[in-house]
Amino acid sequence: MNNELKKYCKKLQKLTDEEKVLRDLYLRKLNLGEIQGPVTGYASVDKPNLRYYKEEHIIAPIPRMTITEYFEECNKDNLDGIIYDAPDGIYTVRQFRDSYRQTAASLAQLGITKGDKIMTLLTPMVLETIALYGSSLLGACDTGIPEFSTPEEVCKAINKIGVKVLFTADYLLTEEMERQIYANTNIEHIIVLNFGSIREHDARTIIYNEFLAKGFGKEIPDNDVKNTDTIYISQTGGSTGEPKCVELSSDSFNIAVHQYLNSDLDYKIGDTWIRMWSLFSASATVSNSHLPLCAGMINILRNFPYENMDNYEDILLDTKANHQMVIPQTLDVLERSKKINNSDLSFIKSFGCGGMAITSEFENRINRFIKLHRINTFLGYGWGCTENATSAAMRSNFATTRIGFVGSPLVKTVVSVFDDNGEELPYGVEGELAINSYTIMNGYYNDKELTEAVIKIHPDGSRWIHPGDLGFITQDGLVKITGRKTRFIFTAGEKIYPTVMENTLSKIPGVRDIAICKMPDLDNPGCDVPVCFFVPNDISKIEEVRQYIEMACTQIYAEGSRPRLIIGKDEMPLNKVGKPNILLLENELLQMQEKNLSRNRGKKS
Repeated sequence: MNNELKKYCKKLQKLTDEEKVLRDLYLRKLNLGEIQGPVTGYASVDKPNLRYYKEEHIIAPIPRMTITEYFEECNKDNLDGIIYDAPDGIYTVRQFRDSYRQTAASLAQLGITKGDKIMTLLTPMVLETIALYGSSLLGACDTGIPEFSTPEEVCKAINKIGVKVLFTADYLLTEEMERQIYANTNIEHIIVLNFGSIREHDARTIIYNEFLAKGFGKEIPDNDVKNTDTIYISQTGGSTGEPKCVELSSDSFNIAVHQYLNSDLDYKIGDTWIRMWSLFSASATVSNSHLPLCAGMINILRNFPYENMDNYEDILLDTKANHQMVIPQTLDVLERSKKINNSDLSFIKSFGCGGMAITSEFENRINRFIKLHRINTFLGYGWGCTENATSAAMRSNFATTRIGFVGSPLVKTVVSVFDDNGEELPYGVEGELAINSYTIMNGYYNDKELTEAVIKIHPDGSRWIHPGDLGFITQDGLVKITGRKTRFIFTAGEKIYPTVMENTLSKIPGVRDIAICKMPDLDNPGCDVPVCFFVPNDISKIEEVRQYIEMACTQIYAEGSRPRLIIGKDEMPLNKVGKPNILLLENELLQMQEKNLSRNRGKKS
């Protein structure tokens, strides 16, 4: 990028929101060829993604308000519409609104105020969202933890951010967990939703109905709550390292949802939406909960953990849900389901899929499934990170759907590519992808140094997240992920990007899931060797598929860079957000290596 263009980029940072809208309208016409004018060849300036959005998407005002204000504004004409169909009841918009207001009043009576932390440990149910929205009215902050967490994990999460109140259900709160929480943390109260348990609790534990009664008739304090305040802390997946705590604001929630609603995605009031996940991650809380709530859809909640999705097809056929945002393993269940067979699934309006990379082979299989079952949509897919609250790029229509690509940047989001020196790269050139958006996190909780390493201020004054992914952007604004900058393997001969190898080997017939991990190279201290884990489509052919992979590796890779081991598994172990658990697999390799060394030492002695 030349000096004149760099000066121009600095001027762009001084535009008001109104001026940015006018410029985006101009760029939309320029990218569609409706007007003639110069283009620069750089995505941050040309914004080629705007060709995929209508004028009304671009001019829609950005919601600068709290999450409850935005939810209520979106549903002001839908107060008596059903918003939840869940194990803990059927709720209209009005009933849900009154419930989180009552919860806010009761939390205030327990002394919860601005900046305090609460936590939910629940299966998918309405109380999770009631707790989130209620605490946000006070300026307090919510966080979630998966319902299958151990007492030790719960205590660690509570202590990590200083949680004062925990919401859970009686069937999840064992006597041992309750004892450990009060013994090992400074938590003040546990609020229990009672589904029938009659056992006695610690005096600090409050049954939910008794908790609500504390706030009955009480005013919600005015705590000067702002749309930029942190209202939710989400832990990253931790698939390749220690999970990080990401602080998200109302702006992160609302502007993410605003961009989904201002696209070609066909979301309408009264549509049905299956929410599979409890609210322990940003994607579950923002894209899988706040989005359908603000869209006025009926949120269908059913209690089943993500690692056991075998009854998902039953729920889908029973509810005929119009929309779902799932992980690839869920689509695998549907694609292989004997119950569905040739069922007409034309009631489905969208299939959102995320959580982990998908292969071309997987995408072709799901596309055949979509066509076979008369579903008039595309495989929704996107790319983003917890630090951005949700997707930065996604497929929003057939025009943005291309196999191997993750769609186009959202309407108010800029994605571009940079080299190691921070220089922006032109279309088609691989580099590090970065995100400039309104939904960027407030930071990592209690970690200023890491925050500054990931959120970088560029020379023109713009603020970008650098999540560590490699890729490029086409001239028509589609994003391609090619690897992971911070996930690589140094062999004795070269630097290997596991994602690139995974993408290549996933195309081998019979491969369902694949993960490339590293293992210490005992012959070359300081170096590692790649190891391939795979799951076959048909477990009875595991050895046959292993041989296919081995032959392909021999043909494609030099001896020093091909996988040292190829290991078949019945299922790929996943972390708590549904991604391959690289740490677990690499620990498995270390243990295997240590056993072999011990065995060899025994033989020598």
